[in-house]
Amino acid sequence: RAVSSSSSSSFESADADSSHHNDEPSTSTSSSSDDEDISNLNNFQRRMRTFTLPALGIYVSGPLLSLVDTSIVGLNSPTELAALGPSTVLCDVSLFFFNALSVAATSLVAASLVNGERRETSSVVLCGVQVGAVAGTILMAILMVFPRTLLNALGAPAATIEPALAYTSIRALSVPFQVVAMVTSSCILGKGNAYGPLRATAIAAVVNLVGDIVLCLGPPQMGIRGAAIATTASVILQCLLMLRQTYAEYLFPFEWYAKSLAKRVRIMASGVFARPSKQVVANFFTYMGPLSFILLT
Repeated sequence: RAVSSSSSSSFESADADSSHHNDEPSTSTSSSSDDEDISNLNNFQRRMRTFTLPALGIYVSGPLLSLVDTSIVGLNSPTELAALGPSTVLCDVSLFFFNALSVAATSLVAASLVNGERRETSSVVLCGVQVGAVAGTILMAILMVFPRTLLNALGAPAATIEPALAYTSIRALSVPFQVVAMVTSSCILGKGNAYGPLRATAIAAVVNLVGDIVLCLGPPQMGIRGAAIATTASVILQCLLMLRQTYAEYLFPFEWYAKSLAKRVRIMASGVFARPSKQVVANFFTYMGPLSFILLT
């Protein structure tokens, strides 16, 4: 009995030692898994910061520049400052309804890239640029044909109608470029690149600020017209920079880095006027429909 008791106790201690040794790899595996989860979470947070902060700068820059325009115009004339209110509503707030186009472009580009469908990505970009150009041209025509009617509908005071008309007639020329810039920026954001649009926005912002100071406060003393010219020039520059960025990102289905400028122009023209696939067009408008309804309501 003593021998058997001793044997059983030795077996129990051996089993305990064996289970203790078996628990050690499990504990180390769990620890390494937790470290990996923490590392993945930190990487995700870092990627979120590097994307969201530049993207936030893109959307914040517009209102800030409008405040700069308002401040500079207000230094010249209180009447022109009052006229800037309804004019910016017509030229800027009306673009709010094109956010559905931007959201659709970002989502469709991201989905096609995830699926590895390079040709569909290019078709989405082309469709967005074309729809944006057509929609922006229609809005420009409305602003240029019916500016007085729209300003009266907004309740603009009679003393501000003339300067407001001057501002609106100049800013209306930038509307198609602004819509195309919105679409191309959204397409590049869909690829996960927020620094390209931010860079173009920053350059356009500097041009706008310098133009406001020179044309409004400098020797030309153009007042609200100078502010409109500076803003229009900066929007057109931003649009060209964003188109250039889309080519640099290889979103269009042709080679951008041609040797001659004439060949680059021909390549750009062939891409802008290319016909996107019917399926992409259907997906675009199917996606935009509910978003447009939400924005309009």
